[in-house]
Amino acid sequence: MSGSEWIVHDVNIKLVYSDSVRRPKKINQAIKRVRLEGPEHHFPDRLELVADDIVDGGELTIDDLQLPEDCEITDRRGDAVIVTVPPETKSHRPRGENRDRDSDF
Repeated sequence: MSGSEWIVHDVNIKLVYSDSVRRPKKINQAIKRVRLEGPEHHFPDRLELVADDIVDGGELTIDDLQLPEDCEITDRRGDAVIVTVPPETKSHRPRGENRDRDSDF
């Protein structure tokens, strides 16, 4: 080990999308921060999770996070789901249909 001090802190997870993808309408981010342990000189202010692969539905887990060298998540298992995006469903029903069909009253 080099002379760097090891630290443990909670670090926020930020979802990011590339400019070429459309951000999904519904996002369920179940885990917003993790406890990270590692050398002070490699310690991030936050972790970014690229979510381009799930814009049409899916989930990303702790294993999908890119961690800095020598850093380790200490409070979650690798298969813990961070974010889920439900598949987008398109309604083929025109607006206003099925509204108060008994409007004669």
